[in-house]
Amino acid sequence: MNKLCLSLKHMEGEGRIGLSPTDEDSAYDSPKSTENSLSPTTPPKSSNSRLISLACGQCGRTLRDPKCLPCLHTFCLHCLQVKNKKVICPECRLETPLPSNGLSGLLPDYGIINFLRSLKLGAFCTSCKSETLHAVAKCINCDSLLCSNCLMAHSFMHCFSGHRVIEFPKCPELNEGPKDDAAMYCLNHPTEVVKYFCYPCSELMCQLCSDESHYESNHIMEELHLIGSGVISLMADKVAEGKCQAEDFAVCIRYNQQTSFFLQNQYHDIHNKINQIYEQHSALLLKYKEQQLSLLDGVYERMISALRMSTKVSEESYDRLTHLTDFFSRLIKYGNTPQCLMYKKIMETELANLSAIKAKPVSCNLRLESEGGTDFASTLVRTFGRVIYELNGINNENYFVNDCWSKIDQPVFPFKYEKWSNSCFDELKAISDLNICDSNQSFRSFHLKSNVTRMTITYNWKFGSYGSMQGQFTEPNGVCINSEGDIIVADTNNNRVQVFDRSGKFKFSFGDGNNCSDGGALLFPNRVAVMEKSGDIIVTERAPTHQVQVYNQYGQFIRKFGANVLQHPRAVAVDKDGHIIVVECKVMRVIIFDMMGNIKHKFTCNDTLHFPNGVAVNDKQEIFISDNRTHCVVVYNYLGKQLRSIGHEGLTNYPIGVMLNKAGHVIVADNHNNFNLTVFTQDGQFLTAVESKVKHAQCYDAAISSDGTVALTSKDYRVYVYLTSF
Repeated sequence: MNKLCLSLKHMEGEGRIGLSPTDEDSAYDSPKSTENSLSPTTPPKSSNSRLISLACGQCGRTLRDPKCLPCLHTFCLHCLQVKNKKVICPECRLETPLPSNGLSGLLPDYGIINFLRSLKLGAFCTSCKSETLHAVAKCINCDSLLCSNCLMAHSFMHCFSGHRVIEFPKCPELNEGPKDDAAMYCLNHPTEVVKYFCYPCSELMCQLCSDESHYESNHIMEELHLIGSGVISLMADKVAEGKCQAEDFAVCIRYNQQTSFFLQNQYHDIHNKINQIYEQHSALLLKYKEQQLSLLDGVYERMISALRMSTKVSEESYDRLTHLTDFFSRLIKYGNTPQCLMYKKIMETELANLSAIKAKPVSCNLRLESEGGTDFASTLVRTFGRVIYELNGINNENYFVNDCWSKIDQPVFPFKYEKWSNSCFDELKAISDLNICDSNQSFRSFHLKSNVTRMTITYNWKFGSYGSMQGQFTEPNGVCINSEGDIIVADTNNNRVQVFDRSGKFKFSFGDGNNCSDGGALLFPNRVAVMEKSGDIIVTERAPTHQVQVYNQYGQFIRKFGANVLQHPRAVAVDKDGHIIVVECKVMRVIIFDMMGNIKHKFTCNDTLHFPNGVAVNDKQEIFISDNRTHCVVVYNYLGKQLRSIGHEGLTNYPIGVMLNKAGHVIVADNHNNFNLTVFTQDGQFLTAVESKVKHAQCYDAAISSDGTVALTSKDYRVYVYLTSF
């Protein structure tokens, strides 16, 4: 009846076991959640390592007479308490009506009971040659009893990787061994054996339970031995559906963990930048204040000096004129004519001197003007920016406002930086490389003319910007699209791979060291590819590692290889059988690995390739390699024999990559003058050609999905998406 497989794991203290519905390892590791935060640095645990304890959560001892509540939490019978005829779960506080026959009417936890009975405490180890060492654990995979030495070997040796082990609990009372009787007794009638199963009630019943009143309700009852296996099969199907749903929740948890991690980084980054802006501007404001106050003091002193000087001259002139008029009035009043005339010359000279002095009042005025106006809210927004956030796809903006300020309309967000390349330098470098490559040939102009008429298309949307946060790039080098339409980008200088949905919404990233406790940290990943059947993601790394790393569709590390073989991996593709084809530049070599990293074939092609940068493979074991300097796609078989070439100068100038669409057509992408797509049959017959209406910066790589969506990575830190009819 109990077909569930108990997966076992070594635990400290009293024994703990893990419960798994199948023997197969889960393809996805469900993250471990914490109470107060989502921590992406916590390594996720596999779903078959989910633990339940052999110890009661109340008394802490090994479970005795374990009873299972409807919430599926198990406790000792004597640890359960009844209040108001209800049993309250000590863990989740769920209230359950007390059965009519008391706590004994609760369902026993048969899984725990049978497991405890199956433990062979005191038995000897069956895994090593020793016949005297007692077993302390049991391996489910080996079905062997293990001593302490064998238990350690299972923990560290690679050959036992994935084995599930349980350590025997320290419980002497379990030495009684398993019971022979497997009879199931009715919960309502403890002396009666259950014989029937009622479909509408989903309950086991004894003979006494199947009374006439039960028959009158038209309930269908069948004998247990006839329908037991079928009902268990239906239960297993339901549990399998629940497991799939649990994996969806696990994906959601992992996504939320990563989003929480990036959100924390964004918060701290913006918080630090606001503080930096404040410190910078406060220092500038302080300096400006001191300068302005110094200038004000100087101007004020000059104006005061001018006023004092003017006042002093005016006072002196006033005193001299007043004294002269008083002297003349006294002289006229009390002197005769000759006496008055004696002062004529002196007074005229004094008057002449005073008349040369003009009364000039000093006009002074001080005021403070603001060139940007007096709207302080605008000044704050222009200085500090505004925080723009997105929640569930809705953009929101937070403004620095006050009751007396009106809403500011200018969108300013100074924390979003973009870096653009100087394309002229790229062209000069390309010309230099071309001259070196073609030293034995006549010089050819960099700007080759196209000899075909192309239809004009434009991208449908774009995403990405410069930076290291989620959805940002510093070098979006390689790109591929999986069967779900997700766009996978190798973000080289950020040492990670980012995964987006087809609209450009960030899903998750991996390889950047945050979730790489089990290995798989990336260093300068430059190209990516996807296995069609499994969804595994293949990533190549350039110098200094020169290797291939394999991850599952959720970004969990699987394996790595090639570091001792590869020298300059430049492009990668996967065929229908899971063979991984890596093309190397500089050494001009192609190496074909199987899924485990073993070399199946390899060959060099120095005579035909000059600068390979893209690769695709069909179901006939034909390899299509685009070459930037021979202006074509060269086709080889797996043994290295050159079969043909597709495209030529003037039609596919300086290709950046090659793709195969769902119809099997060969699509050559190039970025000569415009972003161009040229379509051929696999035999090399020209079909059609298009060019982008928008000029792009230097492009890195392009990929196509089964529905014709083309994703293009560009040096302006963006991914452009074209919806084509190919």
